[in-house]
Amino acid sequence: MKRQNETPIVSIVTPSYNQGQFIEDTIKSVLSQEGNFYIDYIIMDGGSEDNSVEIIKKYEQLLKDGRWTIRCKSIKYRWLSKKDRGQSDAVNRGWAMAEGEILSWLNSDDTLLPEALKEVVDLFTQNPDTAVVYGEGYFVDEDGSIISRFNTRHFDRELLQEIDYIPQPAAFLHKRVLNRIGMLDESLHYCMDYDLWIRASREFDFTYINKYLASFKIHKESKSMSKWINAAKEEIMLLKRHFIIVRPPAIYRYAKALFMSNTKLSLLFATPLILFVTFFKYIQINKRLPLYPLRKWIDWIKQMYMSNKQGLDFHIWD
Repeated sequence: MKRQNETPIVSIVTPSYNQGQFIEDTIKSVLSQEGNFYIDYIIMDGGSEDNSVEIIKKYEQLLKDGRWTIRCKSIKYRWLSKKDRGQSDAVNRGWAMAEGEILSWLNSDDTLLPEALKEVVDLFTQNPDTAVVYGEGYFVDEDGSIISRFNTRHFDRELLQEIDYIPQPAAFLHKRVLNRIGMLDESLHYCMDYDLWIRASREFDFTYINKYLASFKIHKESKSMSKWINAAKEEIMLLKRHFIIVRPPAIYRYAKALFMSNTKLSLLFATPLILFVTFFKYIQINKRLPLYPLRKWIDWIKQMYMSNKQGLDFHIWD
């Protein structure tokens, strides 16, 4: 991609497999970004058998024919449809092809919000030492209506031991981060982003933007209980690997996924039982009694009750 002076190139990879129902919104959200930057957009399709490739080709042709209004400096649009080894493999291969110094990945059921890239590029440009930038994100339903905000927090290394508070589609990193710590762990299928943030946080500071940059789409497949349980198990394994001791909030999410798959009780009324299971699982996983300050236990339990009462804690990663 030819560029003038030092105008930034933003490389975005979209891994996808049989997401024809949602991928068009994802593509449009990237191609519609406006600002003083170049977009290097790479779609890594895993050999979809639905209409995904047809939709991908549609936007390739619109760009070639000049029938798509480009609102940035230029767009380089590339795609590949080939069986892969999963999402992490697809993203890594896409990043290996990337020409930009600012990198991201956007799943094929997520979208960038208008002016997201402008906000991110402005920050990277004004602060050349910036390594990782992330902002706020929404959970939306299949129609795009807002359900709630992602449980985003200001950057706190210690808090990463308890929760992944960084919304993946609203996060962007400089290529030097990957040069230092390596790419996604391809053995992970759910928590590859969490692993990346933990590794990157040991080497770099992150910059939080108090602006909404992206949305996560919640649909039937993303809400499946089997996926909740598998993600919770992988999160426990990941935190054990990085920190040895797994703290109660992560074990609570695991216990909740296990419990809610076998009960019709509302989450509010089930919480005391889930907390009991959390205590038991803590001992089982860490092979020790909880060495967690009593005040922090109390504050954390209050937070769980309030989020459950308000209906905000319906994702295991919240």
